[in-house]
Amino acid sequence: MTNTPPIPPSTPPSPSSPPRPNPFASASSSGSSGGSPLRPSPPPGSLFSRLGARASYDYMPMHDMLVMFDMRDAAPALYELLNVPPPVKEDGTSDVSDVRALITMLEKEKPLATALRTHLDQYWANFDIVGAIHVYDWREEVKQAATNRLNAVKQRPNFIRAADPMLIVNILARSRSYLLIHGAALALDRPFLERIVMTDDPRVLAAVTGGQHIVDSLVPPPPPDDVFEDFDEDDK
Repeated sequence: MTNTPPIPPSTPPSPSSPPRPNPFASASSSGSSGGSPLRPSPPPGSLFSRLGARASYDYMPMHDMLVMFDMRDAAPALYELLNVPPPVKEDGTSDVSDVRALITMLEKEKPLATALRTHLDQYWANFDIVGAIHVYDWREEVKQAATNRLNAVKQRPNFIRAADPMLIVNILARSRSYLLIHGAALALDRPFLERIVMTDDPRVLAAVTGGQHIVDSLVPPPPPDDVFEDFDEDDK
């Protein structure tokens, strides 16, 4: 049998040795004049060393074609469907693209909103999608990213504008926080209907291009030739 030597009892530090610093003590308690807690500096390249640094990112579309949903493209058909007169312009013509007036009618006249909901639900029941669809606000940086992508692959900088009024309103009224789910309830409220959204989901692209749609350009058209001719005449 092996005899184990006894473990010597721990002894307190001698009065002459300095006390061990407390890592949780504040600077004021450890003799520093700052009064703030002592914290180790973050290692180079850590997250905390980059707080406040400016980050940049780019929008990159998943596919080469974007689909846009704008209530102004649905308003003329909705005035006719709901049998309500559009507002009149100062020149006496009807303004069938006035979205704000149409939304005001839906907010004030509940039977009108109920009738529109019936049409929207019937249409949406046949729109079969599974899972979520990402939708995004139509912003200038999104258009620029799509233009850069199409120029890189040597395609025309075009996009698709949905023209089916039932599809447009359903997409706008059912999208929540950049997501569209088939079972989402309709929200015929002004913040939803006045926005302009887009998506690059291939399922939506197939549905839009299989029906009413408009091919539009992401870049403005060049000025007509007569504008340059006027400049040339002025320079002479």
